Amino acid sequence: MTSAGTTSVAWTREDSFLTAPSTPTYVYPGRNVSVEDVSLQNALQRSRLPDDNEAVEAIAQTLEGALSVQYDLVHPWALTDVFGQDGVDDGTGVLEWAMGAGQMATSRWYLGVDIAGSVAERELQGAATTQFQIQVSQGQPVRVTQTLVYADEALNTALTPGSIVGGDESPYVFHGGDLQVDATTQKKMQQGTLEIANGAGLDRGWDRTAVDAQLGDAEYTLNASKIATAETPTNVALAYGSTGATAPQDSIDAVTGSLDLTRGDGDSITFPLTGVRPNSYGWDNIPPSGDERVQEAIEMYVDVVEAAADVSMADPFA
Repeated sequence: MTSAGTTSVAWTREDSFLTAPSTPTYVYPGRNVSVEDVSLQNALQRSRLPDDNEAVEAIAQTLEGALSVQYDLVHPWALTDVFGQDGVDDGTGVLEWAMGAGQMATSRWYLGVDIAGSVAERELQGAATTQFQIQVSQGQPVRVTQTLVYADEALNTALTPGSIVGGDESPYVFHGGDLQVDATTQKKMQQGTLEIANGAGLDRGWDRTAVDAQLGDAEYTLNASKIATAETPTNVALAYGSTGATAPQDSIDAVTGSLDLTRGDGDSITFPLTGVRPNSYGWDNIPPSGDERVQEAIEMYVDVVEAAADVSMADPFA
């Protein structure tokens, strides 16, 4: 008889790049965690002799790993890793994040499996978040896809995290979501996705492992899929270039927006958006058949994304 075993996924924030905290706090990423990819690359280079058509050996070059994790959003603590710097208290207990520059915060992830008492845990070190996608879909919890690169790893034969916090936090769900563009709530939303790419990467010297993690050029994209409503003519005009436009213009005006997520207990995570411009705009299901509806599909580029969290859970890294 075989067993699927039990698994553990948790993370903590490093004190500095590749430096474990002296008193770590371990955090669940969220609910319904799924590790989509965890891979280590040795960047081997074959070495040959001129009189031999087979390689003599393969030489290890740079070491780098990749991690992709999906989970239901339950808390905001990954935002420090997304924006590269700590959130700032606005004086009322609300934490606010803005995109940083230069060296960034990094995390350490613990992926463990216990099969019939045989434990293998991969400790991923110097992990830098490169992309963070928040997806709000009709009928679903709010889903996050977090993509990271990491500098090093170690194999442990026991599960490191003891007490893990965040497990009692309920997920944010679609009916607590609100998307506003140009001060107008987009009604009959089917799916909305905000993607934050911070341009992060690992910097290297004459070492096999990276020496630090740095933020790069940030890019933000907002996608909305919705049933056509009274807001549709305004959305078409914005795609043309400005409010009230009746034909495409030579330039596209920027408007403001926000993606707001509120949980049943009153906790909220919001993403104020500045410089929102439609990049592409389309209709689907014309004419609709059966129970179909005419759909709008909008891709928007955003100049600046910030975040704010008004939550009851204490910052585990404060």
